[in-house]
Amino acid sequence: MSDAERRESVQKKPQRKPKPASPARKSSSGGRPRKTRRRKSKPIVAIQVGPGHDETLADVLKGEARTGLPGLGVSILVHVAILGVMALIVVGSQNLGNQDPTMEFGWISAAAATSGEQDGKPLDIPVNITPIKTVPNNNGENTTTKTDDPSTPTRGGAVKPVDVKNILNGRGRSERSKMLETYGGGKDTERAVNTGLMWLKRRQRAAGNWSLHEGYPNAGYSTLRTDTGATALALMAFLGTGHTHTFGEHQDTVGSGLKWLIGVQKTDGNFHDHVELGRQTAFYAHSQATIALCEAFAMTGDENLRKPAAAGVAFLIDSQQPIFGGWKYVPQDDKTIGDLSVTGWALMALHTARVAGLDVPTEAFELSASFLDTVQEQNGSRYKYEPNDPPGGSTAARTAMGLLCRQFLGWPDDHPPLRQGIGFITQSKFRPEWKEGRRNVYEWYYVGHVLHNVGGEDWKNWYQAAQEAIVPRQIRKGSNKGTNDVRGSWHPTEPKGSPHEYGDQAGRLYITAMSILILELPYRHLPIYEE
Repeated sequence: MSDAERRESVQKKPQRKPKPASPARKSSSGGRPRKTRRRKSKPIVAIQVGPGHDETLADVLKGEARTGLPGLGVSILVHVAILGVMALIVVGSQNLGNQDPTMEFGWISAAAATSGEQDGKPLDIPVNITPIKTVPNNNGENTTTKTDDPSTPTRGGAVKPVDVKNILNGRGRSERSKMLETYGGGKDTERAVNTGLMWLKRRQRAAGNWSLHEGYPNAGYSTLRTDTGATALALMAFLGTGHTHTFGEHQDTVGSGLKWLIGVQKTDGNFHDHVELGRQTAFYAHSQATIALCEAFAMTGDENLRKPAAAGVAFLIDSQQPIFGGWKYVPQDDKTIGDLSVTGWALMALHTARVAGLDVPTEAFELSASFLDTVQEQNGSRYKYEPNDPPGGSTAARTAMGLLCRQFLGWPDDHPPLRQGIGFITQSKFRPEWKEGRRNVYEWYYVGHVLHNVGGEDWKNWYQAAQEAIVPRQIRKGSNKGTNDVRGSWHPTEPKGSPHEYGDQAGRLYITAMSILILELPYRHLPIYEE
């Protein structure tokens, strides 16, 4: 068939009758039908290769290119280029290994967004990208809910949160001494805690808050600024040793800190003190503030704390991912996915609310267990950061976070995945040491809680190592005045710790508060498996 005959065949091809218009589609909410925009139709060029002809598709394309489709080659080149770029993206993402595959963006203040300038420079307003909804994986593991057969890969099983009403009862003076003696702590450890609290007391600002990023040597990066987080961590350290706003030698310090937290709480219950959108610290800080308010309420019964504590809990519940159950840097919806680190703090805040007698819906814990299912590895004995991370992303810190959440959600102390996980986090390579690249107070905080709950030789040996690593590195000399004050604190970069600790970025107050919280572990919470 010649080119002219082929074009004539196409032109004479009978036209199909148009289909009747389908009824307008109803919205998912069952309301009025949605209006659909009709696109203006474009002429379609058909290429017809009939049966029985000797020409190949390549010959036809060549002919069409000579006679009327000069854009075909351009289209092919464009599509090849697009496929090439996509291939590079896929290869690049596969080469990330165990790195966190999330993309990080900066943020702007509300005032800057209004004025169009920030720091005296014109502002480029970022595009708000809607997260892509993905389905969390379970690494190919069986999704049955049976837990009676330890050899079968399982989900987490039924959720039955443990009894927590008495876990703060070890914070009295005599109880603290007894717990320290039982678990190998001594006068040096007790003195380190008290000296650290004195440094925190001196670094409190006149308004009652603390800061991560300024006010003392080796403060944190300004990009991690969160006075709420700093204030909450400091208060947790004081409360952990039994000091409240109604009892102990630090009543004024604790009272001023609690008052400042309540003062920055927003009408929706959020405690975060800055207005920037997408700030990484927001939900860490909010969860820690909720823990501090709930602990203070539980320890004192002060009814003035009930309403702000309950509002903080309600904000967490409203911000939970409604399908998969996690939390992240912003309130979640059905198009987002949480991460284990933020979820661990949020979940501990909900358990602390239970200690204070505040209502927490069972569904929040059931959803949390569902999230843990999506980040578990090796039948729940190890844990990774996000559901869609590739297999093998578990670390000692993440595993300890996951196991601690499982303990509070009802796993018994002899549950095989729990015991397997403990075997992993107690390996010699994770033993606490204050060395370059090794120190990781964030990891130690969670590992210590898991081991303290089960007790035994693993816990005693680990806590002894933690004391030996932390206590001697406290600064006992130097200035205790003004912005040069270091006495009683711990240095965040001498040595520089693990890159996953973020000590160099969060600074001296973060390292000091976390070190105190770790040393307080014998009495901070009573073990949930022991009377």
